[in-house]
Amino acid sequence: NVQEHENYTFMEYDLTWETPHIDDVDYVFHLAALPRVPVSFDEPYKSLTNNIIPTINALEICRKSCAKMIYSSSSSIYGNQISYPTNEEASKHMMSPYARAKWIGEELCLEYEQAFDVPFVALRYFNVYGPGMTSGGYATAIKIFLEQRAEDKPLTVTGDGEQMRDFTHVDDVVNANIKCMKKGSGAFNIGAGSPRKIIDIARIISDDIQFIDKRNEPHLNHADYTKAKRELDWLPLAHFDDKLNELL
Repeated sequence: NVQEHENYTFMEYDLTWETPHIDDVDYVFHLAALPRVPVSFDEPYKSLTNNIIPTINALEICRKSCAKMIYSSSSSIYGNQISYPTNEEASKHMMSPYARAKWIGEELCLEYEQAFDVPFVALRYFNVYGPGMTSGGYATAIKIFLEQRAEDKPLTVTGDGEQMRDFTHVDDVVNANIKCMKKGSGAFNIGAGSPRKIIDIARIISDDIQFIDKRNEPHLNHADYTKAKRELDWLPLAHFDDKLNELL
């Protein structure tokens, strides 16, 4: 997804195996990951190593350059909660290797801050969607639905589809990352604050729906973004129905 642009230099490294020697870095936006909960159950070793080791190497870049780390975390660390919406102080209930790896990444950021004075922000994304969504095993529900519709296949909904997700547009996520350059410390929820049922989204996309076995996942996630609003001056601006229509 990286496009040519005159104002940057592209350098390719595999952060799973090496720490790049990059000098004069002010900020590190660490988005490198092997995403998706289902994939982490199929290949836990691959998921853990590709999410934890690169975070260490990214933090090493920060330590050597006195740079600020802006770490892409995940709302999956919350798991099932007793009350909603969920704020940053809520208890953590990791329900997958992916969620565990993202939480370990936050703990590593905290360790580097305490031991080496590396400032950091951890952005806990809630179900990001929008242009550029990945296909295949790393696809989100919305991407899967759109591909199934394009291929005239039934939309496969796990369980009864009553589970609710707080879908957050990629534009709002990008804006949050930019805000963190000059503001913020610690963890922030980045979510729309308006969860929607999977079955309702599926019915917007197609009338042809097939229910498949449910999987081990939270029934609901719902972001309380009060802290991001207060400390980052960030608000989710994308309207879900408009953005879904754009994708359709």
